[in-house]
Amino acid sequence: MKIRSSFVSNSSSCSFTIKNISSEPKTLRDFVLENTRLFYDFCEQYDYKEDEHFSLGKMVNDSIKPMYDRTFEPDVEEICSFGDEDGTTLGHVFDYMLRDGGESKSFEWRFHEYQR
Repeated sequence: MKIRSSFVSNSSSCSFTIKNISSEPKTLRDFVLENTRLFYDFCEQYDYKEDEHFSLGKMVNDSIKPMYDRTFEPDVEEICSFGDEDGTTLGHVFDYMLRDGGESKSFEWRFHEYQR
Protein backbone atom coordinates (compact mmCIF):
# COMPACT_ATOMS: atom_id res chain seq x y z
CA MET A 1 0.00 0.00 0.00
CA LYS A 2 1.26 3.47 -0.83
CA ILE A 3 0.95 6.30 1.67
CA ARG A 4 0.00 9.74 0.39
CA SER A 5 2.37 11.86 2.39
CA SER A 6 2.34 15.01 0.25
CA PHE A 7 -1.33 15.95 0.44
CA VAL A 8 -2.29 19.13 2.23
CA SER A 9 -5.02 18.53 4.79
CA ASN A 10 -7.25 21.38 3.64
CA SER A 11 -8.08 22.43 0.13
CA SER A 12 -5.62 24.89 -1.29
CA SER A 13 -3.98 25.64 -4.56
CA CYS A 14 -0.31 26.20 -5.17
CA SER A 15 1.44 28.81 -7.21
CA PHE A 16 4.34 27.93 -9.41
CA THR A 17 6.62 29.89 -11.66
CA ILE A 18 6.97 28.41 -15.11
CA LYS A 19 9.60 29.81 -17.44
CA ASN A 20 9.78 29.20 -21.16
CA ILE A 21 13.49 28.67 -21.87
CA SER A 22 13.02 28.17 -25.61
CA SER A 23 13.25 30.90 -28.23
CA GLU A 24 9.58 30.75 -29.31
CA PRO A 25 6.24 31.30 -27.53
CA LYS A 26 4.75 28.18 -25.91
CA THR A 27 1.34 27.36 -24.45
CA LEU A 28 0.30 25.39 -21.40
CA ARG A 29 -0.69 22.61 -23.81
CA ASP A 30 2.94 22.57 -25.01
CA PHE A 31 4.05 22.30 -21.38
CA VAL A 32 1.71 19.35 -20.73
CA LEU A 33 2.72 17.51 -23.92
CA GLU A 34 6.41 18.00 -23.20
CA ASN A 35 6.06 16.78 -19.62
CA THR A 36 3.71 13.78 -19.87
CA ARG A 37 5.95 12.00 -17.38
CA LEU A 38 4.41 14.18 -14.64
CA PHE A 39 1.05 12.48 -15.20
CA TYR A 40 2.52 8.98 -15.11
CA ASP A 41 4.74 9.79 -12.11
CA PHE A 42 1.65 11.08 -10.27
CA CYS A 43 -0.29 7.89 -11.06
CA GLU A 44 2.57 5.75 -9.78
CA GLN A 45 3.33 7.80 -6.69
CA TYR A 46 -0.29 8.18 -5.57
CA ASP A 47 -1.59 4.83 -6.85
CA TYR A 48 -4.02 6.28 -9.40
CA LYS A 49 -5.25 4.34 -12.40
CA GLU A 50 -5.87 5.97 -15.77
CA ASP A 51 -9.54 5.69 -16.77
CA GLU A 52 -12.20 7.69 -18.64
CA HIS A 53 -12.35 10.26 -15.82
CA PHE A 54 -8.63 10.60 -15.12
CA SER A 55 -6.30 10.32 -18.11
CA LEU A 56 -3.47 12.01 -19.93
CA GLY A 57 -5.93 12.87 -22.72
CA LYS A 58 -8.17 14.68 -20.22
CA MET A 59 -5.13 16.52 -18.88
CA VAL A 60 -4.19 17.69 -22.39
CA ASN A 61 -7.80 18.80 -22.99
CA ASP A 62 -7.79 20.63 -19.64
CA SER A 63 -4.76 22.63 -20.76
CA ILE A 64 -6.80 24.44 -23.42
CA LYS A 65 -9.71 25.35 -21.13
CA PRO A 66 -10.17 29.12 -20.60
CA MET A 67 -9.19 28.84 -16.93
CA TYR A 68 -5.72 27.68 -18.02
CA ASP A 69 -5.37 29.75 -21.19
CA ARG A 70 -1.80 30.96 -21.09
CA THR A 71 1.04 31.72 -23.46
CA PHE A 72 4.61 31.62 -22.18
CA GLU A 73 6.83 34.08 -23.96
CA PRO A 74 10.54 33.21 -24.31
CA ASP A 75 12.65 33.95 -21.23
CA VAL A 76 9.71 35.14 -19.13
CA GLU A 77 8.70 33.61 -15.78
CA GLU A 78 4.93 33.35 -15.32
CA ILE A 79 3.12 32.65 -12.06
CA CYS A 80 0.51 29.90 -12.47
CA SER A 81 -1.86 28.38 -9.89
CA PHE A 82 -3.03 24.79 -9.89
CA GLY A 83 -5.11 22.99 -7.31
CA ASP A 84 -6.98 19.76 -6.94
CA GLU A 85 -10.05 21.88 -6.19
CA ASP A 86 -9.94 23.06 -9.83
CA GLY A 87 -11.92 19.91 -10.62
CA THR A 88 -9.56 18.99 -13.46
CA THR A 89 -6.99 16.29 -14.01
CA LEU A 90 -4.43 18.99 -14.81
CA GLY A 91 -5.10 20.90 -11.57
CA HIS A 92 -4.93 17.72 -9.53
CA VAL A 93 -1.68 16.44 -11.04
CA PHE A 94 0.16 19.76 -11.19
CA ASP A 95 -0.87 20.74 -7.65
CA TYR A 96 1.37 17.92 -6.40
CA MET A 97 3.88 17.16 -9.13
CA LEU A 98 5.27 20.65 -9.75
CA ARG A 99 6.14 21.25 -6.08
CA ASP A 100 9.67 19.86 -6.31
CA GLY A 101 10.55 22.01 -9.31
CA GLY A 102 12.07 20.72 -12.48
CA GLU A 103 12.97 21.34 -16.06
CA SER A 104 12.42 19.96 -19.52
CA LYS A 105 13.62 20.88 -23.00
CA SER A 106 11.59 24.12 -23.19
CA PHE A 107 10.58 24.85 -19.59
CA GLU A 108 11.77 25.33 -16.02
CA TRP A 109 9.37 25.40 -13.07
CA ARG A 110 9.49 25.84 -9.33
CA PHE A 111 7.17 26.07 -6.37
CA HIS A 112 6.08 29.62 -5.58
CA GLU A 113 3.56 29.57 -2.68
CA TYR A 114 0.42 28.04 -1.22
CA GLN A 115 -2.83 29.95 -1.69
CA ARG A 116 -5.55 29.26 0.85
